Amino acid sequence: MFPDFIYASFWGFIGTFSLIIGSFLGYYFNIPKKILASFTIFSAGILSSAVCFEILFEAYSYGGLAPTVYGFIIGAFIFTIFDIVIHHLNIKNRKLKNLSNNNINFDNGYNDFNSSSNSSSNNKNENSKDNKSNILNNFYKNGDNSNRLFLGKGVLFSLKNALFEVYAHKSKKEYNKYQVESFIIMIGVILDGIPEAIAIGLLVVIGGPISLALVLSILIVNLFESLSGSTDMKLGGWNKKSILLIWSSVTILATISATLSFIIFSNTDHFVLSIALGIAAGALISLIADVMLPEAFKETHELTGLLMGLGFLTSFILSHLKFY
Repeated sequence: MFPDFIYASFWGFIGTFSLIIGSFLGYYFNIPKKILASFTIFSAGILSSAVCFEILFEAYSYGGLAPTVYGFIIGAFIFTIFDIVIHHLNIKNRKLKNLSNNNINFDNGYNDFNSSSNSSSNNKNENSKDNKSNILNNFYKNGDNSNRLFLGKGVLFSLKNALFEVYAHKSKKEYNKYQVESFIIMIGVILDGIPEAIAIGLLVVIGGPISLALVLSILIVNLFESLSGSTDMKLGGWNKKSILLIWSSVTILATISATLSFIIFSNTDHFVLSIALGIAAGALISLIADVMLPEAFKETHELTGLLMGLGFLTSFILSHLKFY
């Protein structure tokens, strides 16, 4: 009845529209972190099972072992690189937040530094050590070994951190952890949603039934990621309109990704299609291992294995239910 690319777009939207629902719930309700983490672990079990029994199985069926393995390694490697970049961005912004919370009197900063340096040169023993310690506490933060300057006996001065202090002081801007974390989560969801949407589009290319387990797992994952992200955005000062607009944009982007994956790979041979499916599978497994499990384990602890096992079993049951 409808063109296949519309079919791919529809299922891509079904898997990601929960981002909008999650952003709405996160803005109006305060859901405990333990509940969010429990559902995240459960959905990780569903998603891992769907990858094993749906995506990898289809990849192997179409192209054999070699392209499936090649694609899986490429997908895992690509996602890991992006995850490292995001992790580095997160650490960098946490440093900026920590620096902004340390109030330094810039009007007297030079005098304080100079007087401390003079006192450290005059006192050779314990007083000297205390003054040096004060200098390190004020100016040398977060172990920035690559850009520190030696200004005197035992005195290390972080140039990058000092420049940020000056900028933060002059601009009068407040950096808080919720603004940082909400951006990190949003970027992560965009990168996570791309392989998920591509997987849906590729399954439409194959022409078989859409896996209810895969769509449901993606829906649950997106629901709780956007819920957590919108909660941080609200705490960071974002208004409702901006929050809903951003997560709606991510939903549109993911839907377009599903459509483009169908258009791009609809006329390719089985070898290339198998590699593409392998890439999606590798990226999703890396997502589970690097993002979903570590963060949720902080709240679920000993229940992690049970919750993930239940999710895996649920996916196995749902894998026998398909939409045509």
